[in-house]
Amino acid sequence: ILQRRSAGVPTPRTQVVLSDTLGEMGLWYHLATWVVVGGSFVPIGGHNPVEPLLCGKPVVVGPHMHNFTDMMRDLQALAAVTQVAHAKAVVAALGPAQQRRAIALKPLQGATSRALRLIEQTLKKAAHE
Repeated sequence: ILQRRSAGVPTPRTQVVLSDTLGEMGLWYHLATWVVVGGSFVPIGGHNPVEPLLCGKPVVVGPHMHNFTDMMRDLQALAAVTQVAHAKAVVAALGPAQQRRAIALKPLQGATSRALRLIEQTLKKAAHE
């Protein structure tokens, strides 16, 4: 386990990176095989689970996601994230999380074109009013 701030740069032998620095999460999400949202295992409200999902990574979160209640409800309805009750359950959750990656990303595919169609329809409607 490498704690980024205090131990430096990961090597090919590094199996776990604990990212404790600001401004590097996007890099780590892209490099990761899967993402555990650590801020969700203590009562601080969690961190945004969509960011690693957009990088195509399976995501496991803990029980404390109260800052993202609506988002978590939607993601859980899509089976896009795995929420566990405690840190000891993370390892058991990783298998299902790997399988959920494809399911999680499917509803997001085509979002830009759907948004553009909606904007176009709204502008046309406004022009005729």
